[in-house]
Parts: sequence; C-alpha cells; structure tokens
Amino acid sequence: MHYLLVFLMLSVACSMVVSCIPMHCKQNQPTTESIDSAFLIALDESLSRCGQYKIDIRDLTISQFQEHFQAGRLTSAELTQCYLDRIERIDVHLKSVIEINPEAITLARKADRERSANSNQSPMHGIPILIKDNIGTADCMQTTAGAVALENIKPKYDADVVRRLRKAGAIILGKTNLSEWASFRDTSTPNGWSGRGGQTVSAYVMNADPSGSSTGSAVSVSTNLATVSLGTETDGSIISPASRNAVVGLKTTIGKVSTRGVIPLSFSRDVVGPMARTVQDAAILLGAISDIDLHGCDVDVSACLPEKNLTIGVLREMFWISWDTIGTLSQLDNCLNNINKVKLVQVIDPALSPKPIPAIKEEVVVIFGHEFKFSINNYLRDDVDHFESELGRNISSLADIIQYNEINPPNEGYRQRLLKLAEFTDGLESVTYINAKNQSREQSISFLDSIFEKYEVDVLASPCHLLYSYGAFAGYPSISVPVGVDSTNTGLPFGLCLLGKLNSEPELLKLGHIIELSRSSERPVPRFIRDKE
Repeated sequence: MHYLLVFLMLSVACSMVVSCIPMHCKQNQPTTESIDSAFLIALDESLSRCGQYKIDIRDLTISQFQEHFQAGRLTSAELTQCYLDRIERIDVHLKSVIEINPEAITLARKADRERSANSNQSPMHGIPILIKDNIGTADCMQTTAGAVALENIKPKYDADVVRRLRKAGAIILGKTNLSEWASFRDTSTPNGWSGRGGQTVSAYVMNADPSGSSTGSAVSVSTNLATVSLGTETDGSIISPASRNAVVGLKTTIGKVSTRGVIPLSFSRDVVGPMARTVQDAAILLGAISDIDLHGCDVDVSACLPEKNLTIGVLREMFWISWDTIGTLSQLDNCLNNINKVKLVQVIDPALSPKPIPAIKEEVVVIFGHEFKFSINNYLRDDVDHFESELGRNISSLADIIQYNEINPPNEGYRQRLLKLAEFTDGLESVTYINAKNQSREQSISFLDSIFEKYEVDVLASPCHLLYSYGAFAGYPSISVPVGVDSTNTGLPFGLCLLGKLNSEPELLKLGHIIELSRSSERPVPRFIRDKE
C-alpha cells in the first residue's frame, strides 16, 4: 500500500424538517481582538452571581449545586439561564460552544418540578452539562463533529451516554466545538478549529494552542459555562486539552462507556469520558454515563478505597526529561513529594522501562484511516436521517464529504488530506491495517505491563504528553488533574497524568483526588491574556 507514503509526503509538503432552530450557533460571531483581559475578567465577575440569593456559581461543584437546590436557594432553571447568559456574553470571545439547546430552559423547569416531587435522586439531576458536537442527540440540535457537510443530517436516536444523562435528569445545555472530525480533517488544521464553530481559544492565553480535539468541552467547563462536560478521546483528545485548560479529564477503559451514537473516528480506540473542574465531579458524571464499578468513588472520592495501598510509578525517561520547562518540573516534583507523604500511597521514582519505548505514531494514520472510512460510511447509511437536501446537498459517504469540502473550502484555506487518505484505504481486510492495529496494541500493552510488573505499581505518572498514546493503543484508562501554571514558558495550565491498568478507574479517581490535595495551589482561574509576554 502507498497511502502511508502518501501521508508522509503530504505531511511534509429539530427534527431537521425544521421547526426547531438552534438559538446559539457561534461560527458567525467573531472574536473581538481589541477586548483586553481586564474587560473579560470584569465580565466574568459581573456574570458570576446567580438567582435571587446572588450565588457565585464559579467553580461550584455538583454537590454544592445540589445543596443549593435542596435548600431552595437556587433552581435548575435559574442556573441554566445563568450559564446561557455567560455563554452569550463571554463565549463570543472563546467560541467553545458551537450551539445551545433551545429546550434547555424547558428541561430545567421540568427538573425543578421533579425535585419538588422528589422523583429523581440522581446526583446529576438538574445539573447543566455541555457535550461534544460528535455525540449524537435526536433533538433540535445538530450533530456534526464540527463539519459543515453534516448539517441537517439528524441522528435517529440519542447516543447511549445522552440517553443515560436524560434518565438521570441532567440538563443538556448544548454542544461544544471541537477540532473538526476529532482532529482528522488535515494535519494543518489547528487544535480547536472546525468549519461550523470556528477557532476555539484558551481562556488563559488566548493566542496559545488550547489542544484538542475536545477543545470546547475543556474550555467551556474551565470558564464556568457549564458544570461539567463530555468529551471523546481516540488519542489524547480528552487528556491533552484537560491539561492545558485546568480541568480534570478522564479517559476510560476501552469499551466500558458506550460509544453508540457517537460520530466515529476509530472504533478500536474511541471512548467517551467526563471533563470537570474536580475529580469528584468527574466521578459523579462517570457514574451517570456508565455501569463501571467505581467502588463508591462516585459517591465520595475522599472516602472510597479506604484500606487500599496505592503505588505510583514515575515515568522519567523521555516522558519527563523532554518536558522542557523548569518551572513546570519543579511544581510537578513538589506535587509528587507531597503525594508520597500521604498514608497508604507510595511513589516509586523513577520507574524505568525494561523494554524499549515502541514507536507507534506512524501506525495511527493507517488504523484511523481504515476505521474512519468504514465507520463514517456505515454511520451515514444506518444511523441518521437525511435532511441535507434542504441545503442543496447529498451526503451519503466519505467521498461525498470530500467532494462537498472541495466545492466549499473554508475561508481559512485548510485542506482535507487526512479525509482523502482515509478514502484511499482499501477496507478492514487489509493486511497493512490488521498488522498495524495488532502490533500497536501488543507493543503498547507489552511496554506498559513491563513497567507495571517490574515495579508492582498501580498507576504510572507523567506530564500529560506522549504517554496518553500508549494508553490509547493499549485501551488502558488515564486521568489528567490540574497542578499549576507554566509561568516561565506558555503561560498555560498543566496537569499530572496518571495511567492505570484495565478497569482501574477507581484507583485513578482516588489518586487524582490526592493530587488535588497535594498541589501547591487551587485550580487556576482563567485570566484571558491575549499574548503571553
């Protein structure tokens, strides 16, 4: 097959029958470059008070909101409206929300009535949540993976995670922007850009890379535009933007959270996971969208696994040594030192791999290309109703998407070489594909397990770069927890990443909470700096 060579060369060189109209689609609202950080900080403050008791909703947790609901100090309708106001006023400068749900207030009022009748005890009941725009909803909103080509193509059913959220009584506030096609349009498209949503920017340093592909899910929660959000990950798309936007991101064990109803990228790697401002909120959301046995961590992460000894192995080697900021290193080391003082927790530093670190990046494109073409063609054939003819187009295959993009290129001029590469692949029986998929998984599992077994550790710790790829290929879960701000280089937040064994979500949540207690300061708040000096 020549497509790998082709890629390397290219890299170098509501019902949509439409009675429901989205109320808030952001792609036509430009960022005002002249607005300075002081203005946005003041705007953030002015929009922070909610309800008749003027509660400051910034960085409140799910449990704190539930306490306010139960005490009658706040209603879900009031909270939902406050978030909508913040989206309308603040997010025009960030573009993290691609569309709001026109039914959000109606759903919130319904939750308030249910609360009065005491008919739903879920901790997510009445809590506003944003979800990534590749997670399907069979309602008035679009589901497009950020692609203009998918407008008016309506999912036949809610994604399983959405169905569970609705059953829990959560308020689906809207959809978040993402790197188009979950970062699989072209190698040149920046993180957080999509044709529908434009460019999402960081609320910390607005001209810095916010990471992706779950960019909007991270930025929106960090900026208090919702209580929590859902992202998806195939290779770092939850962990990396969570780290850069000072939120908790949990990438789950492959297959443990249903991806049915999610626009696919790579069915052998895709996962759905929570993004939140605290580990406890991430645990609560994970409990709502899955049947994973969290051993009580979703109820109280500080009290779960009370007698379990937990051991962290610190991956130095290339994962740590290549981390190029002294200020970041010192903060991470200080956090680990504090963790090592916690009862029943041991830090082994360093934990060196007894095997060579495998090179798997080239295999990513082979695997994703084959699986994307197969999955998106099936999705367009089986899982959606087509109303795009009202927009003068017919989209029934990946080839149609590519043709549409050729005729309607984005103003930014971004190409679609990865989509074309996928179209060029020759099916799931390809020996090249099968070998790449099997080898990358086997090598990643062998590499990670060799360290787990040699040092008898429960999780591996590293700065949140590079390591997540091995977890993605192995199917292992990981979590990113905010630690500090890289004040000497990027000006962006950064996190500590923990990677666990299969089904180790409870251990990751417990240790993630310990990281929160061990870092030197609270979660950094957005400062809306235009340019890092």
